Amino acid sequence: MLSSYYPMADQEPFHAAVDKLMPMRPMDYALPPLMMRSRSSSATSSEVTPVSEEAISNLRRNNSAEKSIRQRAVPTPPPRAPLPPTPRPSIMHHQLSCHPKSPSVGSILASIPNKRPTTPAPTIHDIQRPSSTLQLPSSPPNLRASPSLRTMISSANLRMKRQRQQQQHANAWGYILEQNHTEQDRLVAQHYLLRMMFGGVDYNAPVSLDNNNSFGAKSNIVVLDVGCGPGAWTMEMATAFPKATFIGIDKDDFFPQDIKPKNCHFRQYTIGEDGTLPFPDNSFDFIYQRDFNWALTTDMWTRLINEYMRILKPGGWIELVESDVETKSSMRMECAMNDKLLEGMALRHQEPHIARHLSTLLAVNGFRRVQSQFQSFPLGWDKEQQAEKEKQNDPSTLTPSELAHQQKQKRIRSELARLAASQYLFLLQSLRPWLSLVMNLSTDKYNNYIIGLPEEWRQGQTYTNWHCATAQKPPITRF
Repeated sequence: MLSSYYPMADQEPFHAAVDKLMPMRPMDYALPPLMMRSRSSSATSSEVTPVSEEAISNLRRNNSAEKSIRQRAVPTPPPRAPLPPTPRPSIMHHQLSCHPKSPSVGSILASIPNKRPTTPAPTIHDIQRPSSTLQLPSSPPNLRASPSLRTMISSANLRMKRQRQQQQHANAWGYILEQNHTEQDRLVAQHYLLRMMFGGVDYNAPVSLDNNNSFGAKSNIVVLDVGCGPGAWTMEMATAFPKATFIGIDKDDFFPQDIKPKNCHFRQYTIGEDGTLPFPDNSFDFIYQRDFNWALTTDMWTRLINEYMRILKPGGWIELVESDVETKSSMRMECAMNDKLLEGMALRHQEPHIARHLSTLLAVNGFRRVQSQFQSFPLGWDKEQQAEKEKQNDPSTLTPSELAHQQKQKRIRSELARLAASQYLFLLQSLRPWLSLVMNLSTDKYNNYIIGLPEEWRQGQTYTNWHCATAQKPPITRF
């Protein structure tokens, strides 16, 4: 039946005539000529239908409409405005990126969280006002007889055992020095002793190329004292350099609150295990830290040094002053105590010999111009006097002025040795709550133990070393 729809061979095919009238679009060649096929399935005989003359007329009308659309002028879009050129960083921008603007002193002080309670004190009306939340006990109190003496003793022993365990846990991870006024007096005496032993100066870092008035020669100098304690160093420096601003932070608030120089500020802040500080970047020109190893673990040292690098201004200086925990002695009692000190600090994940590696610690963390020095502190004996006894010098060969100067120096050295011995003995007393547990001694036995140490110090010529390291932050920030 399909053959009847096509013309004879001698006549022009019907689909060829249609192609002359209207060329088919490319998409129409996908189907067989003169046939319309369903795209959902393959072509069958039932799907093929003949093309009528009405369909051909519709195709012609569509073709004429398409030609009119092609001949119609297409409006061109308006030209786009050229984009402005991308600004390139100038030399001034590069300089600003290398030397960012430092925060003000007010913003630095505001960055420290206030740990004082903000709850207002109760007034007289609050005290006299009757409380409406008072509740009576639901059951009458126990009116039995008092507990026996054995029960009281056992409960007291249990409480003491719990308190001792809590103290051991706190001393294992907390601050091991006593936090009282006696410890603060020891820190003040230690400040003046270190000042005399290091040449009578309060700092050794070459903050600038000027003389001793380097802090006063430059304006907007901000200095940070980490672990300021009673604030002796901070207030002395603030008095000597009134144009600079000095900020001291410590975990305890034993520092002065009101009687202090106006350019001296104290804030209570505890450095956590992450070693972070609450100050913005590039805040300080000089950072001073002294005798802080008792509060830091080995990991906290590296984190804190990185924080110092962050908060220092480009070109700023840092000074670290620490002591060797282990004294230099060959006496039996002193060696036993040194072993216990090293063992206890190892249990607390602390480095007892960090003072010897301060310069290395600063250098590996990006600081430059690293310098270090140390001073030996004889504990109760004069090394010069001991050397003179060995040489057996005759003082009669000296002139009266030289002899007077020599006697004066002897008195100074003897006084410094006495102060150093007294200072270290007070340190052992401040370590008593923690060190007595490490040595497994009671309080009385521990006191009797350390009382006999000064005689061993003189006999064994015991001394301790204090190390000082200074370094500078690179003046240009690396990209």
